[in-house]
Amino acid sequence: MDKLPSGVRRAEQSDIAVASSLVAAAEYCGSYEIWSPTRWYGAGTLVGYKGRVWERLTSGSGGEPGVSFIWTDRGACPAPPPPSLDLSSLSPRGELLLTTLTPTLTAQATSVSGAVLNYEFDVCPAHIQQGPECVSSGQLSNGVNKWKVPTGALKWSAQYQWRVIVTV
Repeated sequence: MDKLPSGVRRAEQSDIAVASSLVAAAEYCGSYEIWSPTRWYGAGTLVGYKGRVWERLTSGSGGEPGVSFIWTDRGACPAPPPPSLDLSSLSPRGELLLTTLTPTLTAQATSVSGAVLNYEFDVCPAHIQQGPECVSSGQLSNGVNKWKVPTGALKWSAQYQWRVIVTV
């Protein structure tokens, strides 16, 4: 899934699951690059690996931090920042058989800062993320968190997925 700017959280509702684009806490290490066994590193390079910050002592590739003597431990990775948004509800939920071709999609999120949130809804045929087959609400402003799918966008006996992008 594509990377979103800071302060943006994507939640997707589909017949499969609700997903988030936030980086997994297990991989997060502040602004440090995550160590890779195939990348070349110069002496003094700092990387994140298994919750720690490691400094490369000699130039080269390979040598797993914590196992190889060519890395030195510089301490724990900084804690991930708290989420700026909390997505508390989505409707309709996944795997529902709807009785309308113009459902109203709703999302409810709150901002830690109390800022007014903007919502954008997208509906696509199942297993398609974007393209001409999709329909979008565009960004709704002033905290509007509902969108009715327009007439003609959906067809009977077809599966669709929807997602909402919430921005501060």
